[in-house]
Amino acid sequence: GVVMLVGAIVMIMVGTAKLGGPAEGWRRATIGQRTHLVDFNIDPTVRLSFWSIYIGGSSFLLMIFGTKQSYIQRALACNSVRQAQFATYIGAILSALLELLAVIVGMTIFAYYYICDPLTSGKIQRTDQIVPYFMMDVFGSLPGVNGLLISGAFCASLSSMSSVVNSFASMFGQDVIKTICPDITDSRYTIVVKIISASLGLLTIVLAFLASVLGDVLQTALSISGLTGGPTLGVFLMGLFFPRANSKGAISGFIGGTLVGLFFYVGSKLYPPIVHSPPLSDEGCWVPMDNQTTTTYPEGAMVTNMYSYPYTTTGPPEPVYNTIFALSYMYYSVVTALSCVAIGLVVSYLTSMTSQQLAHPTLLAPIIARRYIKLESPRENSNDTSNDRVYVPLEKK
Repeated sequence: GVVMLVGAIVMIMVGTAKLGGPAEGWRRATIGQRTHLVDFNIDPTVRLSFWSIYIGGSSFLLMIFGTKQSYIQRALACNSVRQAQFATYIGAILSALLELLAVIVGMTIFAYYYICDPLTSGKIQRTDQIVPYFMMDVFGSLPGVNGLLISGAFCASLSSMSSVVNSFASMFGQDVIKTICPDITDSRYTIVVKIISASLGLLTIVLAFLASVLGDVLQTALSISGLTGGPTLGVFLMGLFFPRANSKGAISGFIGGTLVGLFFYVGSKLYPPIVHSPPLSDEGCWVPMDNQTTTTYPEGAMVTNMYSYPYTTTGPPEPVYNTIFALSYMYYSVVTALSCVAIGLVVSYLTSMTSQQLAHPTLLAPIIARRYIKLESPRENSNDTSNDRVYVPLEKK
């Protein structure tokens, strides 16, 4: 994380200096329509708006910090609950700072190429290549600097991936391997977990090669995280806030929420929505002419011919399925979590209508435990040697 922060700050400082200062960078961003930082449009098909980031982003972060095993494992490694809370707050603040720096880096790169966009001019093939291209272009005259920044970014990514792979291997070992082989020795268990971790690492490398055909990497990552993490968040919400929730409902809700997410994700791939992007230009690039001469525009030239998707379209209206599948990928975690809760609660109530619901207050959110759960007195049957206590819903007054 520190390496990424330092790298972002260095790119901003050097890029801004080459532009001639922050004022010039802001002027170019204004010309390119990049200064509209907050969009309050409530349309759920808008990819990035205030509401999609606030609602969808909050749900995504809640899923990350509250249910993801790699983060929970770090929290459990703390000495106390207060220390874990402090670490979570620091992580959230640093994540927000990194996101802000990423936005500033993006605006800096756009201002640097504002009349000679590398994607439009064909110098790069994907938007994900813009940051490495910028590093090579700006720091190419400084031996070792561009390689240091790029390797630092990959180092930070690999450190995060290694924690995810190791935590998944540990979870799989505890929940699956030890369940199947409860008498397995510690040495053999360690070997098995290492093999699982190495296999997951190889699988990650294979998936990295598939990233080139999955479209935008960030959008794909957030979409897939919403597909898998949203139902997981839904299961946690069911357990925290609904005493009647049971295992059958949790499993049914998780499967149902995942299927709903797959419906939107696969549909968006089969029927790609029309994305209205801000304009890009290559008017300032050197362009070969028919007579083998070249031309360029001055650095301060006004951009008059910029290429983008149209903001308004004419012709017949879009089909209904295009509108449905145009849902912003930021909402995937919200939709899948709510679908999981809805399906899970229905199944839980249907499967527990004739049986008393048992719930332990320590597994519920405090506000739910205090209001709806009471601890019954020890069992009246003296012949019952069980020391278990029964927790049942309070009757409404």
